[in-house]
Amino acid sequence: MIKRQFPTSTVEIDLRALRNNYQVLADSIATLPDVTHKEKSGLGAQDSHDAQDSHDAKDSQSTPRHRKIMAIIKRDAYGHGMRRIAKALEDWVDMIGLATVDEGIDLRMAGVRKPILILAAPNEQTAAAYVTHNLIATISDEVHFSMLMDGTRYHLEFDTGMRRLGFRPEEAVRVRQQAMIHRRLVCAGIFSHYATSQDPGSSLVAEQNRAFQQVLTHFPEVSLRHMSNSGGILFYGGHIEHFSMIRTGIGLMGYGAGHTQPGGLHPVKLWRSRIVQTQEVRAGESVSYGATWRAERDGFIAVVPVGYADGIPRALSNRLEVAIHGRRYPIAGVVTMDYIMIDLGEERIMPRTEVTILGGEAMDARDWAELAGSNIHEILTNAGREAERIYLHE
Repeated sequence: MIKRQFPTSTVEIDLRALRNNYQVLADSIATLPDVTHKEKSGLGAQDSHDAQDSHDAKDSQSTPRHRKIMAIIKRDAYGHGMRRIAKALEDWVDMIGLATVDEGIDLRMAGVRKPILILAAPNEQTAAAYVTHNLIATISDEVHFSMLMDGTRYHLEFDTGMRRLGFRPEEAVRVRQQAMIHRRLVCAGIFSHYATSQDPGSSLVAEQNRAFQQVLTHFPEVSLRHMSNSGGILFYGGHIEHFSMIRTGIGLMGYGAGHTQPGGLHPVKLWRSRIVQTQEVRAGESVSYGATWRAERDGFIAVVPVGYADGIPRALSNRLEVAIHGRRYPIAGVVTMDYIMIDLGEERIMPRTEVTILGGEAMDARDWAELAGSNIHEILTNAGREAERIYLHE
């Protein structure tokens, strides 16, 4: 992607809102029942990182309010800027979770020192990078044990219901045997992933939780255990076991992952552009490709230089509403690659007038997701991806 020298829109990232969201989540974590697992010796080679993790884990066991927190800021922190978000969170969280080794290397090059878990499966090309850049691998298949370099720290991943990556629970005995055989590696944690915790009331959450607890009986030495995400703690608080670390990602950005918006969270991203041209439109004339919208009366159309190449889903054609001077206006016609057109009615609003595309007085990412048949993660990750980013309240 070519970095624009002359961006057509701006994204404001509110770091005060980020700090608020962290505090809301941390307060929810503090109310969870005590961690019941007692730490034992590690599984695999020991190193200085293990010693520090053991000290931290003991603290978390004796002081339940200090349960560890992993910030999931993969894919450029859901489009909020991974480096800046990592720097803003580094003093508060215990670990960072990323999608790829490339992301981990990028944060190390930026000076981020927190432990970093890479959630992607390792391969022959990335195997050496875990040791070189002090990254923690995810082992989700037996082949990974022989692939990784001596001294690599890793977390085991078990698939309790996602059917994506990870060992099945019934493989726990064989996985433990492999971990014992490959003691040249360091088992630093174990985790699973909920499929339906984004909204309250799912019976699958409890089923997966029980399956993971059964897996853990085979790994009593491994004290760092994590499964709950933002939805897990906000919607299933005292109803399930939350283990010794919580993963939170989309909650930090101000949203719940599903249809239910948790109280107290504030969106971090606000996307704005400006009108580049205002056109007269006559009754009966069509706007944009396919002529799917026709003017019911004489009026005006504002052209704004953002489109689906900038992250507005084409599925929002004839559905999206934006805000100008605090008032909502619908878009007219199909979202094009580089432009949207706004139905101003009988108002004539001049070029260069600011338009709020996402957030603030316009629709938020949840609105977009529902209208587009998508999810909040996809919306935030793509929205304003070529915009100039401005960080507020640092």
